Amino acid sequence: MFFLGASEPQRKWSFKSWVELALKISPDFQIVLCGSKGEINEAQEIMLGFPKALNLVGQTTFTELLHILSQSSFIISLETAIPHFAVALGLGPIFVISNANSLGRFEPYPEYIQANYHVIYHPKVEALLATPHGFGRCMEIYTGNRLDLRIYCPGFSEKVAEKMRAVDRRLVR
Repeated sequence: MFFLGASEPQRKWSFKSWVELALKISPDFQIVLCGSKGEINEAQEIMLGFPKALNLVGQTTFTELLHILSQSSFIISLETAIPHFAVALGLGPIFVISNANSLGRFEPYPEYIQANYHVIYHPKVEALLATPHGFGRCMEIYTGNRLDLRIYCPGFSEKVAEKMRAVDRRLVR
């Protein structure tokens, strides 16, 4: 499942990145697009680049969405409530694409709570996290949605695919 929604526009990933990632997913898996009515245009853009996806954006009730989550082989989402529901339901693997807006607040989950919750940060955040005092600097610089994920970042979708491959090789080509 690809969950496209986020309450703030700058936490949404670029269409191009979603399509690039979809093309890396193993053909053994059906990609299902989910989100609210507010993401219908984004889903249509993604469908232009990856028409094999099943587009359920804006078409599900909350309980139907939970059922889809429970049947998903993997969940890729932005920073929103959906990954937290997946954690509460004991689902996974869960891959969260993040601009570090919630760093230290909602992520990362302690492994004893959910070992199948994987956050993939924007490359700028990753680079800063790798430096001394990087966690604190990231919280200082990037909280408050200062990094806009709608701006395409070359290689970001590959980072997500690499994380997926590390968790389960069967998920990606």
